[in-house]
Amino acid sequence: MKRFRKLQDQYEQIMTPMARRITAAHWERTRSITLSGAGLSTAIVFLLTQIGLGSCALSTSFFCAVLAIPVWIALWQVGDAYLFHGESSHTHFAKVQGSGVGVLLFFCGGLLLLSSFVGLIWHFSGIAAGVFFVASLAMVVFVYKHQTAVRAWVDRGDAGEA
Repeated sequence: MKRFRKLQDQYEQIMTPMARRITAAHWERTRSITLSGAGLSTAIVFLLTQIGLGSCALSTSFFCAVLAIPVWIALWQVGDAYLFHGESSHTHFAKVQGSGVGVLLFFCGGLLLLSSFVGLIWHFSGIAAGVFFVASLAMVVFVYKHQTAVRAWVDRGDAGEA
């Protein structure tokens, strides 16, 4: 139990400066992202109900898209709570039960949507699906490293230098 508490404390220490930077405009953008994820998932479901589930790849795509819809909607509602309550909710956002839950939902929604797209592509070409999956994971790693580098740059105070 002490280890979990220590993890929570470390998480909160890392997230508190980030939580202070979040504005209402940020939450408005995240709303668009989450509703887009739900919309893309719904579009895949509608597409597959029209063309049918004639292969394992299409069934996988359908199943992942169906699961992704409530995940994206839940993430939208989690973010909306912080938009509604404003800056006074930043201390909650900095906790594992705040942004940690949001990160978990984002990860699950993204993975389900990625899997759904991979399934659609897999129906036509297994090689193309594999390449798409690997390229997508590579871009996730790239974006994560870039975000980390930018945060480190700002935290060092290099933002004012050329």
